[in-house]
Amino acid sequence: MKPQSRSSLKGQALDFLVSKTYPDADAIVAVSTDVQTDVESTVGVSADKTNVILNPVDIETINRQKAKSLDEPWFDDDDVPVVLGVGRLNEQKQFRTLVSAVANVSADRDCRLVVLGSGPKRKELVSLAEQLDIENIVRLPGFVENPYVYMAEADVFALPSAWEGCPNVLLEALACGTPVVATDCPGGSAEILADGKYGLLTPVGDVAKMSDAIHNALDHQIDESVLVDRASEFSTTRVVDRYEELIFE
Repeated sequence: MKPQSRSSLKGQALDFLVSKTYPDADAIVAVSTDVQTDVESTVGVSADKTNVILNPVDIETINRQKAKSLDEPWFDDDDVPVVLGVGRLNEQKQFRTLVSAVANVSADRDCRLVVLGSGPKRKELVSLAEQLDIENIVRLPGFVENPYVYMAEADVFALPSAWEGCPNVLLEALACGTPVVATDCPGGSAEILADGKYGLLTPVGDVAKMSDAIHNALDHQIDESVLVDRASEFSTTRVVDRYEELIFE
């Protein structure tokens, strides 16, 4: 996870509150091991106070939403795979890595890229697609109410982030049965994917490795039921059970 900026008033206020309240807590919950380590080192709390419980994923809602129809012709062509990205178009998500990776993939096979979300990097991504001469295979529709129907129809879901806390979007993609490629960035991505068992991990900012991973994911897809079962381990019910165990132990 990216360190909190200490220069802003909000950051300073948060630092103050954390330093005053966390040491007196009976237990502290972190959403990933990296967040746990960060809390222990920056706040100075003992390791026996911290616990890792990843964020829950609402399986029932995803199942309802992913079953709806998608009015998007690109997803109707079984001969041309679609790579999907979802997230805010900002520095953290590093979608320029994904755009460049898809440009490499497109040199070897037909493919398309759809990135859902809005943000300050949109113009930069459009410009990059034009520079790489792939503007005809890249779409940035902006924010959509139901990303799950896109996930369910995509051939690969990719998350090229520079850092994360606990990326729920990976859990959501797995719940849709979609093969996943993600950067092995600070945060919970590697934990969710069990260090590569449930999806391919690549170094942050490494376009060539992400290109290879997309090729690999397209050619050797993990069984959908395996991915869905992995996501179910983080269902709301199971995560609530973990909180109850922590509170009442």
